[in-house]
Amino acid sequence: MGKTGFHGKPLQHFLLLAFLSGLFIFAFDYLGFFEGVNNYCYDLYFRLQPTTAVNKRIVLITVDEASLKKLGRWPISRKYYAELLQRLKLADVVGFDIFFD
Repeated sequence: MGKTGFHGKPLQHFLLLAFLSGLFIFAFDYLGFFEGVNNYCYDLYFRLQPTTAVNKRIVLITVDEASLKKLGRWPISRKYYAELLQRLKLADVVGFDIFFD
């Protein structure tokens, strides 16, 4: 008597069903059908995080659309970065985190 999977089905049928299910899920994910659910779950994760006290010594400087209209198109001229660093000369550490949306 051969090995059987769940509910008495032969193991080969179970493995074939598992393989086809995985292939189906992979294809739908590759085509982007789960993107909305993925974004919602990702946002929900951060909304459920407890709020923590923000260190007052950290300063975030953002470049928004209005700033880009004033300073020019991306990439922004290096002179603006130099001016920013001159104003931050007392800082121990300065980091640039560039986020392209």
